[in-house]
Amino acid sequence: MTPERIPRHDDEGLYQPRIHSRWIRRPHQISAQTGEPMTVLLDQALREYVARYEAAPSPNEPRPRPAGKGAGEGIPFHKTYEIVGWVYEAELHCLDCARRRFGEGLEAEVLDREGNAVTPLFLEGVTGEDRCGDCGRAILEGL
Repeated sequence: MTPERIPRHDDEGLYQPRIHSRWIRRPHQISAQTGEPMTVLLDQALREYVARYEAAPSPNEPRPRPAGKGAGEGIPFHKTYEIVGWVYEAELHCLDCARRRFGEGLEAEVLDREGNAVTPLFLEGVTGEDRCGDCGRAILEGL
């Protein structure tokens, strides 16, 4: 898809966000590999995200329970805003290693050794290749 194919006739030009470099690197690599402009890739990603969000149950609905044996084994449901790890000292860290390091008080503002805030790592920001900087385990392992 080229920029000319993105329908702009109804675009109001309302928002031009600054996106943190940690979230833009992979789309930039994909753009280089596919030859698609970043605007096209990000437009498509946002469209898909909104569609998934609108299709997901509301937070007030009960979470689906995994099915029993023989019924597809049941895949647990996870929201994209679920915390699956923590970012500190310029690395991603799994929940277990972060708890070992900082205890259970991670919800409060905590600083790492470099003086930076320890920030949550949400499911939407993790790929299957991301690993813990301490134990080396895949961040998504065990979800």
